[in-house]
Amino acid sequence: MGMRRSYTPAAHPRVSGHPWRVVAAALGSASLVTMAALTGGLAHADQPPTSPSPTPSPAITTASVSETPSESTSNPPTSTSESTSTGHSPSSAPTLDLAPSQGSPGDTFTATVTQFVFCDDQRVSFSWDNKTTLGSAPTTDGTASANLTVPADRSGQHTVVAVCDGQAVLRQPFTVAEPASALTLTPDSGGLDSQVTGTLTNTRNCVAGNYVAGDVQAVTTGLAPQWDGDDLTISRVRLADNRADAQFDFQVPSGSAAGRHTVTVVCGSTELSTPFEVIAPDLTLQPAKGPPGTSVTATATGFGDCHPLSFYWDRGPLNGAIGGAGSTLGFEVPAEAESGDYKITVNCGTYSASASFKVAVAVEPTLNLHPGHGLPGSTVTASGAGFACRDGDVDLRWDGVDSLRAAPAGSFEVSLTVPEAAVGDHRVVASCRTNPEVTSSRAFTVPSETDSTAGPSTLTLQPASGHSGDVVRATGDGLTCTTPTGPVRLAWDDGTPLPDAVQGPSGHFESGVLVPEHVGGERLTLRASCPGGVLLAADFTLLAEPEPPPPPLPPSTIPWVLIAVLVVAALGAAKIVRRRRPKQHQPLPDVKAVPREDTSPINSLLEESEPGGETHAIRVETHPGQSSLSVTEGR
Repeated sequence: MGMRRSYTPAAHPRVSGHPWRVVAAALGSASLVTMAALTGGLAHADQPPTSPSPTPSPAITTASVSETPSESTSNPPTSTSESTSTGHSPSSAPTLDLAPSQGSPGDTFTATVTQFVFCDDQRVSFSWDNKTTLGSAPTTDGTASANLTVPADRSGQHTVVAVCDGQAVLRQPFTVAEPASALTLTPDSGGLDSQVTGTLTNTRNCVAGNYVAGDVQAVTTGLAPQWDGDDLTISRVRLADNRADAQFDFQVPSGSAAGRHTVTVVCGSTELSTPFEVIAPDLTLQPAKGPPGTSVTATATGFGDCHPLSFYWDRGPLNGAIGGAGSTLGFEVPAEAESGDYKITVNCGTYSASASFKVAVAVEPTLNLHPGHGLPGSTVTASGAGFACRDGDVDLRWDGVDSLRAAPAGSFEVSLTVPEAAVGDHRVVASCRTNPEVTSSRAFTVPSETDSTAGPSTLTLQPASGHSGDVVRATGDGLTCTTPTGPVRLAWDDGTPLPDAVQGPSGHFESGVLVPEHVGGERLTLRASCPGGVLLAADFTLLAEPEPPPPPLPPSTIPWVLIAVLVVAALGAAKIVRRRRPKQHQPLPDVKAVPREDTSPINSLLEESEPGGETHAIRVETHPGQSSLSVTEGR
């Protein structure tokens, strides 16, 4: 029968290495307690005597030395130790705890040693199965802790060993869990007819047959994958060296609908499954709209390994640069394409996808300023349209140089502040920041700042709005010119010339000006100036031309025919009635014409007859030598 004997050495920090321990080991286990007492006595021989202490209790630690295997049926202790104890109570025995005490290769666990007081200020080394070093940690007050990683090893029970100074040893079991079986697909989504590789990991007895380890084709196989419950044809199987991992290749079955499908493999009693997403054929265009000549990239997806792909522009073959393993095409929008939507199609076998491209003929950008004149510091509203910038905003600059502000691309309406500038003509320029060739500008007039005792100089237009071709009246007052009666130069800000106006001594002038041809809704500014005088400005708003009246409807044939028949019938009836009615002779009128010097020499007289009566006309001409003429109507 095995015996477990324990002893309590003196509390000397290096007692475990005392030479008497070697002697005790030579004498055998029967003398172990006695030698421990001797060792303690020698250790304390140089200390003053103390009062007798009670006899120490037996076996106060789990540290033990066994002669033969134990026959005890009791549960093993939390940790086992091959070290001597320090003389503490049983509750202070050295321990090794693992948290957690099981896991898989690569997992992290914490090893903690407590009550290792004789190992203070030294490092505790941790090893796996007393072979592979896992790590180490310093000991403070008998405690050491380290985060360790489970090494790659077989599943089952292993041992974590804690060693201090190569003498004190603690052991604790650790269980490596059986790795989980898994099935993965590469890729896990794709188009029709895509090639896919399935990988089985940690699966044994899943494939059968004669295999050569490595990337070679199996001779026979018992692997039977399924696609949505139906048998899946595989092209080859490869078994790894550990005979627990395998790979197989297959093609997405033809006719599979777009969406989620399931691939299943049965390995013994374990059924593994994983999803595969079938992507429907699709075509994307970048960009999807633009003017003729725009560079476009067409990208086809969901066609799997189907080749070649054929691209079409509105049923006509589309040529361009093929890229992206044949799934992309770069092309330019035909120069002759008109505005509208066009269909881009890509075909491969029975598969097809299409997308729409919108051709928008480039519109010239426009810029308007309201008002078109103002003093420095005044506020002006700038409105733009048609600024098709590729990216970024629109820059507004004074005379094309000094930045005023930024505005959003497309259409905008923003406020500007007139900078300090000289009196005269200026321009506000708007252009795209990234493609400055998209630009427009408008003239702006900085007038003179007038404030005299006689009142400020002014220029007004009456009316201030109208249409192209209208004549408006321009009125100016308070012009201070070098030549008081000199000409006043008038001009529209678009450069259309106008006749000069004549001013009076008081600086007043009036002139009719013709509105030039322009698009309705625009603003024009009339400028008035004279040598040595001020520059005045006034705005005129062009109104949109009214819509022309709709053409008259063509007359209906039937009503006019009916009216003509009724008129002819009425005239015929009137003629019959007049023939039957006797004529009543009216007395003949006497007409007398007297010429006058202030009248025309020829006069005509027209008699207004009664309804149904006769009408008479008389023409009178004067001749020299006669002062009076008489005309008598004959029957």
